[in-house]
Amino acid sequence: MQIQYKYHIIMAIMVLVLGGSSLWAQNNFGTIKNVHGYLGFGVGLPDMQSGIDTPVGGTQIDRSVFSYRMFGGVMLTDWLAFEGHYADMGTDTATASQITDAVNYLNTQYNFDQLGKMEAKSHSYGVAPVISINLPYVRPFVKFGYHWWKYQFKASGLIGGTTSSFSRNSTGGDMFWGLGLDFKLFPRIWMRLQFESLPIDQRRPSLTSINLMGLF
Repeated sequence: MQIQYKYHIIMAIMVLVLGGSSLWAQNNFGTIKNVHGYLGFGVGLPDMQSGIDTPVGGTQIDRSVFSYRMFGGVMLTDWLAFEGHYADMGTDTATASQITDAVNYLNTQYNFDQLGKMEAKSHSYGVAPVISINLPYVRPFVKFGYHWWKYQFKASGLIGGTTSSFSRNSTGGDMFWGLGLDFKLFPRIWMRLQFESLPIDQRRPSLTSINLMGLF
């Protein structure tokens, strides 16, 4: 159900962005005369793609329903900004309840004892230029940038293999993209609806979020 709602939101954003682009010709490109900053905070629906799946027996997989993100930037013109973000991409946890339980991690099955557990989580730190269409009370935008990611995995209570526990921590960087809509609530308070594709460790997690931001 979570994924179904997420793709409905993505489609709605795309329709609104494409519709707004038809008014682009009516707007000036802006000048660097009203430079201002902004800060924001949001909650989102993460699609972490951790690699933990296919539970066997009584194994329970708990995936984060919500995660959070923080961001800030500088608006140079009415169509161009530079922005940085931190995003928590959520946590996936698999927990065993009996010795016959198992779970897949990256297409390999691992068997648990009655206390077996797996956990994966990831984080994103990114920067990007943001290009927007400045319409009355709403601002469709796209962004393309670079982010640094951190991925953490640990497993314990494994049986039938060469080790009863192992962990895997990795860091790296990759290009990312996003699109969304900013809605003007008050002169200095805006709401943002956004989708971001954030590749992490050869996977393609995403985050759909609703945010509140203040201009200064």
